[in-house]
Amino acid sequence: MTTHMNVLNNHSLENAIAGDTDIIIDSDNCTPSSECPGESLLKLLASKWKPQIIRVAMDGAIRFNSLLRQLPGSNKQAIALALRELEEAQVLRKEVINRKPLHIEYSLTERGKSMLSIFSLASTIEISHKQAMESNNVSSL
Repeated sequence: MTTHMNVLNNHSLENAIAGDTDIIIDSDNCTPSSECPGESLLKLLASKWKPQIIRVAMDGAIRFNSLLRQLPGSNKQAIALALRELEEAQVLRKEVINRKPLHIEYSLTERGKSMLSIFSLASTIEISHKQAMESNNVSSL
């Protein structure tokens, strides 16, 4: 079964957001008896800190202690685990900087950078949803 959907396309986020881009998704890839390719990505991002770490890394290389300061309520153990999992999934690259003082920086890999459009699309969907909800609440008064 094939479904036509207005969704994010790697070539043009703006067109997808505007609803001008149709791509074909083979829904046979997402059946109840098999894992949908997008499901593994959602599982990877399904934690309290991973999306926030990626958001911070959008601006460039990040350090562990900087993350702890920028993510209120985080703790060393949770951030260390999230960083390790993002590195294993090849979303972040870990680089040891051999200058004094010795430190480690994390930056987005090409795979990580390719995920940024997902965050943009998710933000657009959420804003649209909130606006629709607000207009429904106003019209029901």
